[in-house]
Amino acid sequence: MALDIANPDEAILRKLCDTYSDLTADEVKELVQVIYHLADSVLYPDADVFIDIYNEVTKSALVVYHRQPLIKPSMYEKTVVGLDALLENEPGVLRSIETGLNTLGLIAVSQEGKLITQNIYPIELLDKTIGVLIVETDAGTPGMATSNDLKPSTIMSAEEEAQNFFVDRLSENVLIFDGDGYLITANEEAKQLYKKLGYRDEIIGLFYDNLTIDYYT
Repeated sequence: MALDIANPDEAILRKLCDTYSDLTADEVKELVQVIYHLADSVLYPDADVFIDIYNEVTKSALVVYHRQPLIKPSMYEKTVVGLDALLENEPGVLRSIETGLNTLGLIAVSQEGKLITQNIYPIELLDKTIGVLIVETDAGTPGMATSNDLKPSTIMSAEEEAQNFFVDRLSENVLIFDGDGYLITANEEAKQLYKKLGYRDEIIGLFYDNLTIDYYT
C-alpha cells in the first residue's frame, strides 16, 4: 500500500531511497527528519542545499532533496532531484559518502554545467554514513572557503622551501603538508591523480581531510 504523505519533498525522498538505495526504514526516517529541519531552518540562506545518497544502481551519488536559497534565486533553472552527481563533476560528494569525512570548499560542476563551490557534510546514524548534506554557492561567491585562500602565507613560504628538495619527476604520488595539515606542494603525478578523481580546483592549500581518500584524518 502506498504511503499517504502530504509533504512532496518527503514523498519523493522516500520513493528515491526505496528505488535506488538499500537504506533501512530507520535510516530513511533520519533523512526525513533532516529535510524537515532544513525546511524550518534559516541556515545557509544564500546557498542551494541538497541531500544526496548512494545510488546502488549506478554507483554514483543521487540527489534526493533540494532546498533553494532563502534570500536569492537558485542557481538551478530545472529540478535536479532524482539526478546523479557524477564523480568526474562532483568528486567531493561520493568521497564524503564513502569516507564519512567533511569536504570543504571544493570547486565542482553542477548538473547544469555551472562552476560551483561545495561544502559537504556526512549525515550519520549509528556511526554509518547514510547520506550527505551539500551546501552549494556560485564558485565566485565571497565568503566560501576555497583552496586558493585557505592559508596563502604559509603555502607560499613553504612551497619555496620545498622546491629545494622536491623532485617533480618522481613516479610516486607525493603530497607534502605543513604542520597544520595544509598541502604545501605536490608533484605532477599527484596533481594528475587528483584531476582524474575530479578535483577541478588547485589542490595546493587544501586541508588534509579534503584530500584523503581513505578513512584516516
